Amino acid sequence: MRNGTVTVREDDDPPPRYAFLGVRPCDLRAVAVQGWVLTGGAYADSVYGLRRASAFPVVAECTELCGRGAARRFGRPCCGRRGG
Repeated sequence: MRNGTVTVREDDDPPPRYAFLGVRPCDLRAVAVQGWVLTGGAYADSVYGLRRASAFPVVAECTELCGRGAARRFGRPCCGRRGG
């Protein structure tokens, strides 16, 4: 704030690049839902879109139904199969 005014400026730096190792499929699904909300429609966030585009998730396949993470919120087992 300078002289009682607020100035907003865009950041010209490229977003950082991250790799996320061991992401569960159910959590990747949650990230996808979040992406649909934050990259389109009335709630689009261009900064989130740039950061998300530069992320590299490495998914760990589930070997058993766990019911943890986002799976519980989506009403599905961890591996994405229905039932169980």
